[in-house]
Amino acid sequence: MMPRTALSIYINHFVQPDNIIAIPNLIDSIRSEYIDQISKSKKFDKPLKAQMIKKLEKFKTDIGSHGIGFSENNLLERVIIHNRQSFYKVITQFNTQNMQEALLSIAHDKTIKIYALMKTQPRFDVSYPSAVQYGKGGHDVASDMSVILKTLGKNATKSFGKCLLGHSHDANILVDFMGMKVAWDKYRKSKKPEELQLPEFDYATGDQLFFYSMIQSTCQKKTTKNTVSHGNRLNFLLQQIEGFGEAFNCPAGANMMKKKLKCEPNDDLMMI
Repeated sequence: MMPRTALSIYINHFVQPDNIIAIPNLIDSIRSEYIDQISKSKKFDKPLKAQMIKKLEKFKTDIGSHGIGFSENNLLERVIIHNRQSFYKVITQFNTQNMQEALLSIAHDKTIKIYALMKTQPRFDVSYPSAVQYGKGGHDVASDMSVILKTLGKNATKSFGKCLLGHSHDANILVDFMGMKVAWDKYRKSKKPEELQLPEFDYATGDQLFFYSMIQSTCQKKTTKNTVSHGNRLNFLLQQIEGFGEAFNCPAGANMMKKKLKCEPNDDLMMI
């Protein structure tokens, strides 16, 4: 199959036309929330604010990333380079590049490209309630953007990890938290009085759907690199989100409602 034909099939049959419009809008929505919080923050001076906002504005989307700014030439070059491999394998590799490798592209074209799984069902769909869109796709986008800002932090990850977990070995804990917090804040500002309900979750409120969706994106297995089991990792993070306990009607004395566990390190450049 010719690469251009394969790309056309991929776009027309795997990506819903409405999603092509909705996904960039979701990205811009998350970006605007970051910029708004940075602009209003009293922790940063003007030069640092300008630097952070500039990094966010350079966030670039491409096929295979959280957005769909389709670039046939870019994809076709990948197919040509890997012409001994199947198109499926090429597109899979393109969609699942390691985050660190993606960030290295900054040195080559001075733009920021964050590659991840294409936002199609079940990861994203315009028909989903906004709670699911922000909890799943929005959280992923916000986490990727937090990687961009993390490069500006000094001891941010270390201090936050120590406060939250008692040690600082999990380098992604702060990235996860910022992605969760910004997606949650934007969802709360954007949600409508009457939301669509998922048939299987008609008993759940919009706020509960957000957290259910977010958890699916955040859970991960305990490994030698990730020293915290996914259950504990998520619980620690959710304890820091104002509104989680209320969403699930947790009693005042419940573990998920313990205010003393809140982590607010002063030297953390990402704690907007």
